[in-house]
Amino acid sequence: MKKLYLLAAALCLLLCQPQQAQAEILAYEGVGEYYMEEENISLSEAKDKAKLMAEVAVVEQASVKVASTTEVQKSKLTKDEIELIAAGIIKVQDVKYNISSELDTLLVKAVVKAEIDTDEIPALVEQELAKRKKA
Repeated sequence: MKKLYLLAAALCLLLCQPQQAQAEILAYEGVGEYYMEEENISLSEAKDKAKLMAEVAVVEQASVKVASTTEVQKSKLTKDEIELIAAGIIKVQDVKYNISSELDTLLVKAVVKAEIDTDEIPALVEQELAKRKKA
């Protein structure tokens, strides 16, 4: 009987302990395009710009927060703003480029496969909101 009580007490201790949340790492794919219309830009710079746009697309898929502000004074709307905030730290797994000719200009397309830790997103979004409020 004493063993049963000890087993029940041990089980209760295990179940009552706060559970640590596992970080959730999710995979996303983003596409970015850059038209090489400027004559003074290199192919390497165009690839960098397309890759950056693809990375932005990844972050936007994972985390977008909408913040709105409406101010009314004396029954008149004085301010109405809507902000979209995306934040996240991504780990790029793979980048593939495709270069084609379209309408007499080169199109550089980047496809980025990346992972993002969703547990970090709320804190990063709040940091960005705080920066914008200070500005």
